[in-house]
Amino acid sequence: MKAPKRLKKLSFDELDRWFDTAKPRPPIQGASIMDGYLTALVISPQVVSPDIWLPRIVGPHQNMAFVGTKALAVIDTILGRYNEISEQLAENPKAYAPVFMVDEDGRFIPDDWANGFYAAFIQLHEAWTPHLNNEMAQTSLMAILVNAPDLNEVPGATPLLQQPPEPFLNQAKWIIPEAVRFLRETFAPQRAISIDTALS
Repeated sequence: MKAPKRLKKLSFDELDRWFDTAKPRPPIQGASIMDGYLTALVISPQVVSPDIWLPRIVGPHQNMAFVGTKALAVIDTILGRYNEISEQLAENPKAYAPVFMVDEDGRFIPDDWANGFYAAFIQLHEAWTPHLNNEMAQTSLMAILVNAPDLNEVPGATPLLQQPPEPFLNQAKWIIPEAVRFLRETFAPQRAISIDTALS
């Protein structure tokens, strides 16, 4: 009897269909939401182990991920995207691009991506809080969060973050890649410290 072969990684369309049809439903339900979630993890001031964040994306499917299964292919795809985001932002930041949904007219819709980012941001809010008084960091964060339909009052945020001016709202989605690059660079020292703490 032949040993099962590891399935190849999925395309984003295939991954999106998996999120939409997987039973039981995973906590995150879309490839664009996942991409925003992963991006927030990559640039967060605090490093989080995949052992912690992966179940928050795939739920019980992590326990079904055996060689030859679709669940393992899904996890391989998610880990691969996490590594890709991390490497791009570290080595070639201008190559980074978020994975937005696209409507029937070909327009980019950042809502799902921003909701995913917001979900990870809330889970790591204590790590972000000390940096919300940094004006440039706050503006960059606002450019992302104002696109999230799920956004509620963010603990510790200023009124500017909660009620951005209308012109900013109109342009915010186009600022997202640059905002991500800035936040990643800004929090790099804190990430290095958190890695050392985790290893000590």
